[in-house]
Amino acid sequence: MILPQATHGIVEVLKLIDADATRTEVSAVFFQYIVDWDERFWNSPVKAKDLTMQVLRGFLVYGVDPDYHKDCVLDEHGRGKTALMLTPMLVRGFGAGHAVDLARLLLDKAGADPHAESHDGLTAVAYGFEELRRIMEELDDPEPYHTRDNFNSTGATIVCKLISLFIHGMDNYELIEQEPAFTRAFGGTFMDVTTLYLDLFESHPNARGKDESFSKIISALHAGMEAAGGKTTRAPRTRSPSPVRGEY
Repeated sequence: MILPQATHGIVEVLKLIDADATRTEVSAVFFQYIVDWDERFWNSPVKAKDLTMQVLRGFLVYGVDPDYHKDCVLDEHGRGKTALMLTPMLVRGFGAGHAVDLARLLLDKAGADPHAESHDGLTAVAYGFEELRRIMEELDDPEPYHTRDNFNSTGATIVCKLISLFIHGMDNYELIEQEPAFTRAFGGTFMDVTTLYLDLFESHPNARGKDESFSKIISALHAGMEAAGGKTTRAPRTRSPSPVRGEY
């Protein structure tokens, strides 16, 4: 099937789906549509930016499998991902503003399973924490720092909101049992990731965000992990990153 461009409407999208297409085939197109989100936005006029979400809603109405698994070549640990597992990755580009909306659609409307596992045993929660760590690792880039551009506080805030959606309704055991696969794939623990941010807030108060809104989200997530019995294996930070400057 040929993937539609962002300027196509929902009707045109559904016309690409053969009348006898299986649910699996339709789900594969839906998955790839999310993977190609950035390329689609980059090549689209500003007025068409929101059309991608309309198209995705159309697919969900048509009836895709929200837990369809497919390999994502953009991710080293992307074997057997579901659409929900892709949402943290959207913060890297033009899909950031709609990542939370898409996750809500998948969870509330399509019934996506937040406990679903990739081929590496990773859940959406695990991918969320790894995306948070990836954002923090940008601060350790050897290239010269570019003030706030080196710290994607907007992306990190969105990922925190996604994780909060994923874990909603989970008990402590359900949450912590998702950590071993994260440790095997990426090393460390969930609380190691939140501790990275708490250390940054301590050494660079400007990173806390306007009205400390960002630090409150991270602190709440950290406290939730601690209440669930999470642990940190991280030693106290011994080297301060380059200053984080600019307005947040």
